Amino acid sequence: GEAGGSLDTTLRQLAELLERSRAAREHVKSALAYPLVVVATGCASIAVLFSFVIPRFEPLFDGAGATLPTTTRWILATSNIFRDDGWALLILTIALGFAVRAALRTPTGRQRWHRVLLRLPGIGDLITKIELARFSRTLGTLLRNGVSPLAALAITQDTIGNSVLRAALATVMESAKEGKGIAEPLEKTGLVPALAVQLTRVGEETARLDEMLVKIGDIYDEETQRSIERLLALLVPGVTIVLGVIVAIVMGSIVTAILSVYDL
Repeated sequence: GEAGGSLDTTLRQLAELLERSRAAREHVKSALAYPLVVVATGCASIAVLFSFVIPRFEPLFDGAGATLPTTTRWILATSNIFRDDGWALLILTIALGFAVRAALRTPTGRQRWHRVLLRLPGIGDLITKIELARFSRTLGTLLRNGVSPLAALAITQDTIGNSVLRAALATVMESAKEGKGIAEPLEKTGLVPALAVQLTRVGEETARLDEMLVKIGDIYDEETQRSIERLLALLVPGVTIVLGVIVAIVMGSIVTAILSVYDL
């Protein structure tokens, strides 16, 4: 706002952006409450199953003296680990969490993590849309307020949270320094959706780049909201199915072993 001489307008836009961000966060938190309860309950049930229920079948199988199915042997071995080395697993999990947290504080570790996030199905596309909406709206607002393209790109680059996307979009500034457009370098990154590249090219050709960039920001804000709602809608049934499959495999293996051992 200071760079463009329109601090009052920019502050109003910032207030609206913060309000939308807060509303989106509250919506996600509320929608995640039930899935988190399902996950916590399911994990606790599986822990009880492996720590207390399955070990009670082990003397039954030992007394039979028959060869157990491979799946059953694996489940019994996992149960023994839970029962005998549960404390070690807990300490290892906590230590691993601290190690990951320390690694993410380094530039290299953060970049690797950001690259992994971009490759995740659904999540990577969502992150790209969020960052692209922020990039487009900020750059478009700066250009509309009379900021030079180089200064606008330098300011906008600092608003990108994902380090991989930030490095890719840095090539746009190099192109601008050479007097070229930004549509071509955006396309060469391989990370920007084709629609955003096409609209940017149209904006350059019609001398309405600032307007098109703001429009791109609006488009991907709406797509981000829809993507979040779809992910949240699929989360609960997905978690329920995964937990149900785990329990079904465990109990099916135990029942199959009993039937095979005693020829029932």
